[in-house]
Amino acid sequence: MTVMPIKNQKLTKMKKNATITIPINNPYGVVCFEDMLLELKRMYDVEKNAKNEVYHYVLKSGNFKDYVEFNRLHKGQNHHLECVRLLELKSN
Repeated sequence: MTVMPIKNQKLTKMKKNATITIPINNPYGVVCFEDMLLELKRMYDVEKNAKNEVYHYVLKSGNFKDYVEFNRLHKGQNHHLECVRLLELKSN
């Protein structure tokens, strides 16, 4: 299936704030800066590991040349929006 890139489509309004749950690692029930850093690192590692899984698949499956060509053709696109659109198409 060929999916054409989205052109001139308004992006959904992005949130300016995010709320995260931070585990508290002290007996006083007070969130410390270190707690926040640990949670941010955990969230970063989740994202990094997901991307590394995709890169591993691309390399192991022999699709590296296709990946390079895809990046050349789709540079500057909102890849998150495209992923959401593709998932919506597949669910219908």
